[in-house]
Amino acid sequence: MTQKSRFDLAVETFVESSDMTTSEAEVYICRYLEGLTVAETQDRLDKSEQTVYNQASRAKKKARLPEVSKIETHARVTPMEDEAVIIWFANQAKLQYRVREHEDGETTVYEETAAADDPHTIVESFDVSIDADELRETALESLAEYINEYQDDPEACRRDCTHVFEALTLYGA
Repeated sequence: MTQKSRFDLAVETFVESSDMTTSEAEVYICRYLEGLTVAETQDRLDKSEQTVYNQASRAKKKARLPEVSKIETHARVTPMEDEAVIIWFANQAKLQYRVREHEDGETTVYEETAAADDPHTIVESFDVSIDADELRETALESLAEYINEYQDDPEACRRDCTHVFEALTLYGA
């Protein structure tokens, strides 16, 4: 089985998440995520200038990020396991909050993302200034923010929540 390119996976993500055709998704990614000019997009996709303009305009109105597919919570069972809340998206990207206990007994909460093309590898991880007791509340707030602000506005997600945008679309901000 051939592994799909990031471009192909991003096209798939937008086709499945939005009401875009494959052709519109390709133009959207070239123009708005890769930042190609109209001429460069024409050359890459072998389309006329007018087709690129029309499809880019339609695609921008339709753009939508993947829906949340499930939420998992993991309780700490042994000292080697972390308590976690994992938010999975329809394209297999994930956002997770994980509590780690260090050898000195201190705990840290990390926000981590894994990209759609490899959900088992963390691509971004940073500690967040919250108490471990606030783990579920923070995850639910992030989820609500995503659903209310970012899912229907990829540009806002790209601007305000770059690591989540990159995990979902496979393109950096």
